[in-house]
Amino acid sequence: MIGLHFIVFGFLLCFLPIYFMPENSLDTKITIWWYTFGIFIALIEFAMFKNQNYMSTNECPINDENNWYFRKYNLSRMFDSKLWTDGWKEYCKQSGDFRYLETMKGDFAPWIEFINGIIAVIIGSYIIYGLYTKNISHINVAIAILMLSATQIFGTILYYSSYYTKCFHKLEKLGFSWFFHLVIMNILWIIFPTFVSYYAYKMIVNNSYLS
Repeated sequence: MIGLHFIVFGFLLCFLPIYFMPENSLDTKITIWWYTFGIFIALIEFAMFKNQNYMSTNECPINDENNWYFRKYNLSRMFDSKLWTDGWKEYCKQSGDFRYLETMKGDFAPWIEFINGIIAVIIGSYIIYGLYTKNISHINVAIAILMLSATQIFGTILYYSSYYTKCFHKLEKLGFSWFFHLVIMNILWIIFPTFVSYYAYKMIVNNSYLS
């Protein structure tokens, strides 16, 4: 398998929870998918954080000659944290965000990802459980959605601001690959939190779970 296969497979797995909820509204399914996807990304963030030193050295095989998306890996490495760290380095290469590779300088970016990952797993699991079982007060679930969404939107704006001051002026070229990795990949953490915030607002206004 190549790196692209792993990321597509992980992405598709995030749809499994909503497959078993045919009775729920599309808004509910999108919300559950978003937080399942957030947990998947959190696991990749943990892999990156764990292997920062590896990622910043030549031991990590991803460079200008080796593209992670098309690099071959054995299927048995699906749960190898270094495989996902290789993927993160590809993101760094394509987006021009070198901060994750400067571990000795202690940039805050990896720490932000690590903290975001913890929050996404804990609160995201709480939200998914609440929407799935309705065993938690809908008001508490709505508040959790609003809190997590605010954190994600703020974190994304902070990320872009820091990127602009530290990385943007060092870019040699701006192409589609840069735009896809930096803009499209990250803007999701503004678009979907905005969507699910409105979903939470409707739950509060209706004073019930949405069906």
